Amino acid sequence: MKNIIMAVALCLSLVACNPFKVTDPNDPRFDPMKFKFSDYTFNNNLYDALDKSLTNGISIEEIDKILVDSGKAEKKFVKTLVNKQNLYTYKYRRWYHPIFSFLAMHPDPGKGVTVGIYTKDNKLEKFHLK
Repeated sequence: MKNIIMAVALCLSLVACNPFKVTDPNDPRFDPMKFKFSDYTFNNNLYDALDKSLTNGISIEEIDKILVDSGKAEKKFVKTLVNKQNLYTYKYRRWYHPIFSFLAMHPDPGKGVTVGIYTKDNKLEKFHLK
């Protein structure tokens, strides 16, 4: 019985951790539609993953699918700039609880990540990471 419980626990931990997911943006098997902010601690490879996922000219709808639907970020329209670019921010707040702070794998876990997106004619022109 103990062995069955251990086997079930091992299977559940493997499914929860998803060790087979490709998060390296340089890997040819990297899929931008499976992007999640939570896959990148200490911002390791985060900029590279965003750069690979958010190519110039991608539509705002595709950006929303990647950052909101898959990445679990919150979208906010900020303003229209003088050169008719629209500025959006996408904020991802990392889960944090003070009792479990020793488990945090990143500095300032409550802060999270903000991505600024500049679009023109609903197409990506550039982004920045904050």
